[in-house]
Amino acid sequence: MKSYLTIISLLFFFACGNEGDSTQTSELDKDGKQEQTKKETKAPKSDCKYGAPVAIFSEKLEQVKSQAFESTGQKGVETVEFADGKLLELFQSGCNEIRQEYRFTIKGEFKDKPDDFWFKEAIDHLTYIGQIDERYAVIGMWVGALDHMQEDMKIGEFSEAEQSTFIMVDKIVESGASMVIVVLERRV
Repeated sequence: MKSYLTIISLLFFFACGNEGDSTQTSELDKDGKQEQTKKETKAPKSDCKYGAPVAIFSEKLEQVKSQAFESTGQKGVETVEFADGKLLELFQSGCNEIRQEYRFTIKGEFKDKPDDFWFKEAIDHLTYIGQIDERYAVIGMWVGALDHMQEDMKIGEFSEAEQSTFIMVDKIVESGASMVIVVLERRV
């Protein structure tokens, strides 16, 4: 299991650029190239290993109804509404250690749901993303890791997927709608 997880650490490279610090709104064009839609400031090139966060999704994808991305320095927030009604907020941060936090909003009452419900929701939502387009297939590898590891995981606690690469599933439960959270971290 751990041997193929080396490949999934590429997910972190997938979402990070090397342009230095800036405040920008951007998205991927239909060919997967970064397209800047607004640029307010640009700082000198960063000394960060992974560069500044960049948008992962684009409204040009059939499954994406709307998308917005904002970044400042080494932090970025992307908000996505998928065509099927799924909502995602993706927080990215880091310099030499990086973090992606996927927050999926799910509608309904989930106050008394057991932990295995939240792991299943996390797996289902990541599976959906992994099937949108071939460039998101790497997320499917996280699904495999999460599916394999979930019996040993606890909600709200990080588990090491492989050396220096961690995953956590968490939840925010509220009346009417809740969030299932998946956090991926690469630590040095």
